[in-house]
Amino acid sequence: MDSNFEFRYTLIQKGATVSTSDSLVLIRLYTGLSGPVWREKWNLNEPVSQWPGITLSDVVTSAYPVGNAGERLVTGISLPSNNLLGSLEGGVIINRIPLEDLHFLQRLDLSGNLGLSGVLPVRLRELRYLMELDLSSCFFSNNASTHANIPEEWGGMLNGVPCFSNLTKLKLNQNALNGEIPSSLPSHANWVLWNAAENIFPQRAGISLTLP
Repeated sequence: MDSNFEFRYTLIQKGATVSTSDSLVLIRLYTGLSGPVWREKWNLNEPVSQWPGITLSDVVTSAYPVGNAGERLVTGISLPSNNLLGSLEGGVIINRIPLEDLHFLQRLDLSGNLGLSGVLPVRLRELRYLMELDLSSCFFSNNASTHANIPEEWGGMLNGVPCFSNLTKLKLNQNALNGEIPSSLPSHANWVLWNAAENIFPQRAGISLTLP
């Protein structure tokens, strides 16, 4: 993204109660996924609190999270069937959409966006407070190099803590994923809650995911 734009945007948001770092991640989401053609667009000249589909926390009143006192944090993104176009991974690092930097995100719903493709990002596992992840009815597919469908790391550990330990809803059905899922997923503590038979295994065009 144009660094000059980020600077100008930071000035626009100056005095707002939303974390600047969180709002800039949203800007990358908007520009990286063809925001100007979305059904419900964001007016980037307005505060983040007025953008459709964004949920914010109450104002942080303590010193924790560090540096966020007096700010509001992004806790939810809900943009189902909103004509998002592109990839969360972007192809090159500079074009990545770093959703993992929304450290207090609890809900992410990008379902029903057929123009949303590419691979499922490994780094979503860093969202330790995430409770709901809905990426169903998009067009995510296997990694062309490794043939992996769902990242094995999603079922593993990160810094001694199980990934997605708070995730009680996971929907990946009706994408273009195929093959055996990683063995780490059925071993996850929340596997039963995810209801894989309905929410993970069924994919598009008669293909499906299977147990290892």
